Amino acid sequence: HLSASHSEPPEVQARKTLLGLGFREEELGRLTETFSQGWNMRIELAKLLLRHHDVLLLDEPTNHLDIESIEWLEDYLAERKGSLVLVSHDRRFLDRVTNRTVEIVLGHIQDYKVPYSKYLELRAERMSQQMAAYENQQKMIEKTEDFIARFRYKPTKSNQVQSRIKALEKIDRIEIDETDNARLTVKFPPAPRSGDVVYSAKDITVAYPQKIVFADANIEIKRSEKVALVGRNGEGKTTLMKVIVGELEPVKGESKIGHNVDIGYFAQNQEDVLDKSLTVFETLDKVAVGDIRTKVRDILAQFLFRGEDIDKKVAVLSGGERARLGMAKLMLQSHNFL
Repeated sequence: HLSASHSEPPEVQARKTLLGLGFREEELGRLTETFSQGWNMRIELAKLLLRHHDVLLLDEPTNHLDIESIEWLEDYLAERKGSLVLVSHDRRFLDRVTNRTVEIVLGHIQDYKVPYSKYLELRAERMSQQMAAYENQQKMIEKTEDFIARFRYKPTKSNQVQSRIKALEKIDRIEIDETDNARLTVKFPPAPRSGDVVYSAKDITVAYPQKIVFADANIEIKRSEKVALVGRNGEGKTTLMKVIVGELEPVKGESKIGHNVDIGYFAQNQEDVLDKSLTVFETLDKVAVGDIRTKVRDILAQFLFRGEDIDKKVAVLSGGERARLGMAKLMLQSHNFL
């Protein structure tokens, strides 16, 4: 069991935490600068956990973790004493770790004293009950207003009419909570047909100054194949991506793009790739050419950038918004290899 205890020496706590987050024993003495961005994010998370704060605020802590490390973090946080405020899009992680869910929608907050999955059930029940109560009240109001309209000028009904007018004025009208029904629409434009082989690598060796990432590697990707690159952080998944798009040259071997291949590349570090001085609209308008320039606003709307949103500076966007903007850029050209 790798959960660190307060009573243990600091070195033991640090070792258990780092091993739990996926580091190997032989890596614990390495300089941090030799690790990838993902591994350095784990180091920062480990430092936070080892300080034993009374309250932890974790914003998407699983973004740079593999499955085994997420499971370790789940166990660690579930057993940990102290308060936790967590932002995550991982439903299983939320269910394992939290016992209260606070929903923020369109400027309003709803507090549910239950984990995420139960919150979804209770929210659906609450919305259904609210709608039923609203519809019943609307029927009653309509019936009352109809009575007032029919008998307003009949002397024999004047007392009843006035009573119902006052009742309508005093009624506490039920309002339906606004819901955010916006949905992302991803539709890639038609792309020209590529050759049968879109990418091939023969006996390639890729290395950084202090590390060989992989040696004598071979891979061939054919048209229409959908390939998953899996492995621990730092094993070379992003490095291979950079080799494919030509950002990094292998020190040995041949890396070759196929015939008529047009690559669209969505990098994991959109914060570094996007120009923070530009607005959302300018980001796409700057790279759009030809007829597609007339569709920039439509493309941004597909990715939930509407109205004043398109005039926001990239610098003020959240991580999720920057990721959406980066994906929107892929819509500007007809890529046949993503």
